[in-house]
Amino acid sequence: MNNNDFEANTLDDAARAGWLYYVGGKTQDEIAKTLGVSRQRAQRLVSRAVAEKLIRLRLEHPISELMSLGAELKARFGLKRVRVAPDIGVDGNMASVSPFAARVVEGILSSDEPLTIGFGTGRALRATIEAMSTISCEHHKLVSLIGNIAPDGTASFYDIIMRIADTVRAPNYPLPAPVIADTTAERDLYLKLKPVRQVLDLATKADVHFVGIGQLDETAPILLDGFISEEEWTELQSLGVVGEIAGSIYNAEGEYIDAAFTKRMTSVRVQASKDNFAIAIASGSRKVPAIRAALKGHLVNGLITDEPTARALLM
Repeated sequence: MNNNDFEANTLDDAARAGWLYYVGGKTQDEIAKTLGVSRQRAQRLVSRAVAEKLIRLRLEHPISELMSLGAELKARFGLKRVRVAPDIGVDGNMASVSPFAARVVEGILSSDEPLTIGFGTGRALRATIEAMSTISCEHHKLVSLIGNIAPDGTASFYDIIMRIADTVRAPNYPLPAPVIADTTAERDLYLKLKPVRQVLDLATKADVHFVGIGQLDETAPILLDGFISEEEWTELQSLGVVGEIAGSIYNAEGEYIDAAFTKRMTSVRVQASKDNFAIAIASGSRKVPAIRAALKGHLVNGLITDEPTARALLM
């Protein structure tokens, strides 16, 4: 038996062990007996089934306290849809939120009505896509809200459209432009290109937008990932901005603000309305001011977050 055959057999055993444990409700002793292995190996096989994502764990029971928090957030901020994940004791860890977010995305993709669905970028959305099951929905269109080329010319590490294309069998439209151009004039040239205009038009008219929310403190992704200069960062601080959505910045009142670097962005400016969904996936104490401002300004009308963040937003 070569190494590939051995690996395949091990994964087969892990899948069987995971199924017996999580679906069949068998104990590790019972699994060991069924598979003809030791109890210790049965335990390792169950662990591997989870590590290899052969088994995806989801909480199906609606915890009443979390539902109550969601209802309060809806009433406070006039939201259409809210999901609150249980606290796992790690601030801002997407491991709790991403399965809930994945279910919401999958629910919308299950619609029989053809939809255009826009996706922002970032760590939260990437974790959400990784938590999704493989599905086929060729009647929908998936479109990027932001360019997919990083400042150094490489593909953006947190680009979502390319990743979701591996999970969802649907036509997808990446925005063929840099996240941020070197100059305003260069950005204007990109926006005149027909392929860019077509994608931006799709994104602007999307029925649903899924976005992350970026905090604008010293840990801001746009700063740490090299999208703006120190000079532009200083300007942002003077403007009193607290958050960004798909590269568009806003203040504590949830009002979008123009700055030098935003005039170089190629992204779509997200704005919730009565006719669409704009759903933010975000959690963590550092993001609370940015999330609160986005809700206050009705930039989004949906939120998927965790329990500590929900409580902080209601204080």
